[in-house]
This record gives sequence, structure tokens and C-alpha cells, in this order.
Amino acid sequence: MIFLSHSWTNKLEARKLVEVFARERLPCWLDEQQLDDGATLRTSLLTAIAQSDVFLYLVSSAANESKWVQEELKYALGLELDEKLCVVPVGLANSQDPLPALLHGRIYSTLDPESGGATRLAQKLSEIEGCDHVANNCQLSTTVRIDGQRLIHTLAESRELLGSRLINVKMLLLNAGYEAVDSLYYSQLCIHFL
Repeated sequence: MIFLSHSWTNKLEARKLVEVFARERLPCWLDEQQLDDGATLRTSLLTAIAQSDVFLYLVSSAANESKWVQEELKYALGLELDEKLCVVPVGLANSQDPLPALLHGRIYSTLDPESGGATRLAQKLSEIEGCDHVANNCQLSTTVRIDGQRLIHTLAESRELLGSRLINVKMLLLNAGYEAVDSLYYSQLCIHFL
């Protein structure tokens, strides 16, 4: 599973990645879909990182300056040293934001369309062992996007990932610009695929 670490200022880019990853059958953990009311933020984030196989860091100045994002990164780097996950920094499209000091010297991917963008990134991530596994006690992120007269969703791909397991799926309803449709931006479903 992929843990998607990002600044809230990059939320639209993160939502786009969740949709692309789901189409490529790569399970992803996105905070706005996974955090339950009343949950302890720090504990929830660190647990999700520990359950992940890939920690994807969306590089931006805002993420580099965020206390929360940097704490996530430090924790993930510790797990990477123990060979429990892989830290993958990814630059946003059309951005020259630098890597944070903790990742200085690493080669990183970019979401620039010229480099293949999110689809190429998803293909590269699918080559990482365990990236497509879904832990039994986790929640899965999926999207439903309204684009003109079309309803674009990733539920079929979620079914393939889960097989016949019963698991919580949190769905995010988005408009064509990847903005949440209303303040009740997700509903939790418990889906049993047969």
C-alpha cells in the first residue's frame, strides 16, 4: 500500500494521484479519506505509515515547511532503514521546489507530463514488491469524480484489489477540478465484494 504524504496546499494533486493509483490497482492511503472523527492524528498517521510498503513524499515548499509532513518523513526514513518500506520523493508538475534536507541527494520522479506524469509513476511504483498489497485491518481510498456528464470512479479496481475480503472503503466525491463536492466529502462504506 502507498502512503501519500503531502501538504494540504497540494490536496488537489494528491487526489489526482489516488485516482490514477486506483486505476492501476495500487492501494493508497490518503489522510482526508482515512482519518475518523475523534482519532488521534499522530497515532493514526504513524500507524498508516507502518502498514505501508511505499511512503510517497509529494515535494513542495509547503510540505518541506510543514511540521506534520516532516514528522511523517522522519518516521518513514526510520522504517526505510529497517527495510520495512521504501521512501519515494515525487516532484509536482511544473515545480522547481527543492527536496527537503532529509532527502538531499536522492533522485526523484516528477509529475511533469513530459516525463509521463502520474501514469508513469504508478507503473514504476507497481514494480516495488508489496506495493499492491492491502493489509487486512486497513481502509482503502477510492474516488468518484463528476466530469461533465460522466461519472468516473475507481470502485471496480478496488474490487480487484480486495478479492472477496470485507474491508472499509472510504470514497471521496469530487468535481471535475478534483475539489470536494461538499463539506461532507466522503462517506464510509463497508463493502463485501463477491
